[in-house]
Amino acid sequence: MEPIAEAPAPPAADRVEPQDAHAQAPKPVSGAGSVLADLVQNLIAGLRLAFFIRTDISRLRPTPEQLIALAILDLLVNAGASFLTTGFDGYFNLSALPRALMYLPFVMLAAYVIARRERRPPLFMALTIALISAGLPLEIAARAGAALPGFRWTGDSRWASYIFNYGIILWWLTIIGCTVFRMTFGSKLYRLGHYVAAVVLMVVPEVLIPADVQGDLWAPTYRDNESTRERSNFYAAVREDNLYKQPEILAREFAALRPQRKGVIDLYFIGFAGYASEDVFMKEIDVVSRLFGERFDAGGRTLALVNNPKTLNRYPMATRTSLNQALARVGAIINREEDVLFLYLTSHGSENHQFAVEFWPFRLKNIDPPALKQMLDASGIKWRVIVISACYAGGFIETLKDEFTLVMTAADATHMSFGCGSESDFTYFGKAYFDQALRHTYSFTSAFDEAKTSIEQREKSEKRTPSNPQIYAGGAIRKKLENLERRLTAAAK
Repeated sequence: MEPIAEAPAPPAADRVEPQDAHAQAPKPVSGAGSVLADLVQNLIAGLRLAFFIRTDISRLRPTPEQLIALAILDLLVNAGASFLTTGFDGYFNLSALPRALMYLPFVMLAAYVIARRERRPPLFMALTIALISAGLPLEIAARAGAALPGFRWTGDSRWASYIFNYGIILWWLTIIGCTVFRMTFGSKLYRLGHYVAAVVLMVVPEVLIPADVQGDLWAPTYRDNESTRERSNFYAAVREDNLYKQPEILAREFAALRPQRKGVIDLYFIGFAGYASEDVFMKEIDVVSRLFGERFDAGGRTLALVNNPKTLNRYPMATRTSLNQALARVGAIINREEDVLFLYLTSHGSENHQFAVEFWPFRLKNIDPPALKQMLDASGIKWRVIVISACYAGGFIETLKDEFTLVMTAADATHMSFGCGSESDFTYFGKAYFDQALRHTYSFTSAFDEAKTSIEQREKSEKRTPSNPQIYAGGAIRKKLENLERRLTAAAK
């Protein structure tokens, strides 16, 4: 291979030498070197680049054979990480191959653009090899971190997860910058243009396209027996028999809803457990549905929508579509001037106020404030009590509030709530509000005040940043709920 020639792309006045004295070009590769020896040489250079150690760029071996070898090695890292978490009871998932190799054309495109700007065609392969080699240590670190139980998206460890994930992205951005600056010529401003092009072409697509599209290269094998069901239970959701049962289950639950009673303020309850990967949300909806059926005279008027592989044949899945249909069904059978809806949504939430709706491998839409408002308005339900237990849930209040609505959230618009995870029976808010306060009062607002005090004390004792639960009550809904409270209190005597 010919050395990379120094091109007159930048103006002479702006021309500076690369940061590394050896960065002008890799040395020509002799035909005697084996593919394995050259691969080792590239991996060593990539490791040094990844940890920002001064690197002799001329030691790179930029050949098509090395590009293929590095791509295969990256696939082995990807499949190996999946194998370590899945074990031998799995299979090679060919449908995941395009996603696993998606980075390759973007890296090559970025290298091509930079080589064209430099007017040095050989730089294309050299920069491609350098970036892929430097990215391998980062790939290994990211895979190792994702496999740690403490880095799951849970309330108790979410900041650690955020720091780790954004740290990986920052590390990759720094690697790209250092590599591009070392291997190109021109002024700092000129090379900054190279860097911006590389980030736009390489990093942005990786961030925007979900990493779990098509699953892992080594995927667990689904077997319908007790010994393997827990490990592969998420695949039960896409079994044909379970998939086609969902409309039947939803219709069954709709048909079981009792009609309203004339002259009685009936309370209808809809529970929505949005996040399938953690059992706490399913557990909450189980308990709260029973609470409303037994204590709040809502027997036969409760509807649970749950995302969890353990309840596929028990509850309808929780999706935007099923929630919209559930609200429409309740709106069609209630007395809209007389009856009240209690809607409880529990899941994760994001800083941009997206309520998480997740059931892998389905690609479900999250719920944002305008979408929830639109569904509620379309249902025609007038009197609404809405409780949202999720991080940053306070961001829903401004959109949902009106005279006929009571809105309560587990956190304000800028803080997290706590208690998520498969091991938990309740989130902090769910425990304090439903399992404690509402056990001895029929007042939704008084229960909120009690729960907020309890949560503040718990968070303070555990030295957590306060979640700051929020409440908004319209004037009309306050009077309606006072009447409901009196009815329930009288019935309990």
